[in-house]
Amino acid sequence: MVRLGRLISWLAVVSAVFGCSSTGRESHPVDVVNASNELTYTGLADPATKVPALLSIDDFMALQAESSNVALIDVRKPNDYAAGHLASARQIWRSDIESPNYAYPGMGIERDALQALLQAKGVRANDHIVLYDGVGGCDAARLWWLLTSYGCSNVSLLDGGWKAWEQQNLPVETAAFPDSVMGDFRFADAPTTALSVKYTELRERMATDSVVVLDTRSMDEFTGTTVKDGALYGGHIPGSVHYDWGNAIDMINGCRLKPEADLRAQLEALGVRPEYHIVVYCHSGVRAAHTAYVLKELLGYPRVSNYDGSWIEWTHLTAEAQNEVSTSNQVH
Repeated sequence: MVRLGRLISWLAVVSAVFGCSSTGRESHPVDVVNASNELTYTGLADPATKVPALLSIDDFMALQAESSNVALIDVRKPNDYAAGHLASARQIWRSDIESPNYAYPGMGIERDALQALLQAKGVRANDHIVLYDGVGGCDAARLWWLLTSYGCSNVSLLDGGWKAWEQQNLPVETAAFPDSVMGDFRFADAPTTALSVKYTELRERMATDSVVVLDTRSMDEFTGTTVKDGALYGGHIPGSVHYDWGNAIDMINGCRLKPEADLRAQLEALGVRPEYHIVVYCHSGVRAAHTAYVLKELLGYPRVSNYDGSWIEWTHLTAEAQNEVSTSNQVH
């Protein structure tokens, strides 16, 4: 693999100063290779390949060193951000990306409203957006899902996020990103509607034999033992398969994602295979967004959709209520 000499030297200095440990994933040098400032990984076999959807800490550092066209977003609560965050990070929390236009909570913010929010956070049209959180990636993945669904392809997650950064004792800052900085971000591409499924469409597709409905909540939520705020009753969508989203996270290794081979084996053991259309859901589409990210971006499943309303909406809209709750755990 060809590497840039100056980047290797820079990373060596970073490792020596900060004691960076290996994450078990390859790092690749980054460069700006065209006039439009589109970022590409020159170390990959195909030099035109875009920045991967998952960045190790080393790759993220290289990306920042090589280009100013990086918008870093901290997807944690304001108090956590104020206590310390990665340098130059803006802050967006889950409530900032929820729509107020529904009778129940948790639905994703509309496209124009998200575009305006990113502009207010200083995100520019040519920026590559990097997201991180402090809970293994589900909050960051929720914003990834919205961005990608609305047509933004230049977005990555920082593997492990805040937990991995802390584990390596890397520098943080407390100064907030200046509110006075306005960006010109716009959704340049058409929305990717296949990444999202609505209630009516889900009900129709459940009648086919090529759809797997994947419940990414805890087992207590799945069985109805626990009913979280917002839902009208406990249980799960009939015929859905249970897969706790946290199974994808290596909690000991800085909340980084487990190896791709392990992730694929976990899911295929449940019958979650690429030939099916996979519809993921959780309580309000946040944890499900993480599993959608794993399936789509890391494992390359061709048909993956997040049910935005998830269990909250299902309990509000289904007419059958509790007598529709299934105790089965079978692939449809």
